[in-house]
Amino acid sequence: MSKASLLLASVFGVGYIRNAPGTFGSLAGLPVAYGVHLLAAHAAARPLADLSPTLIHIIAGGGVCVLLTALALIIIGRAEQSGFDHDDQRIVLDEVVGQTVALFAFPPNLLVYVLGFALFRFFDIWKPGPIGYIDSQWPGARGTLLDDVVAGIFSAFVLFLGFSLYSFA
Repeated sequence: MSKASLLLASVFGVGYIRNAPGTFGSLAGLPVAYGVHLLAAHAAARPLADLSPTLIHIIAGGGVCVLLTALALIIIGRAEQSGFDHDDQRIVLDEVVGQTVALFAFPPNLLVYVLGFALFRFFDIWKPGPIGYIDSQWPGARGTLLDDVVAGIFSAFVLFLGFSLYSFA
């Protein structure tokens, strides 16, 4: 199981890229975010009680992101027990999950993905407020993964604000 967890935590070797493995991990998250968006859009296409399709999309996509986070927590924990250091650069599964969290609720187009990617990388590198606290104070896989999840939430919030303000202009 240790070889499988190392392979998955490195996203099939993406984490072994020498320069900027986190950036390449975030790029690997773009097709995952697109897949989660498609799953959520499929769920939203089916009428459910009096819920709006947008709400169904967010609930379904959020549920998939929670599932991805739980699986990544297990995989990263096993990878850290099997030879990777805490928050090892080779672990890029956390970037994939964080990038997915940042983008799943938005329409998949080039502008959204470029802005979402840039915002996620900004928050993941800068680590303001709770992101930095989680990164430095939470041990093990929780700290490795959840700082990226929170960076994804920050990115999604800024995207939402930006598009909301732009649509009112």
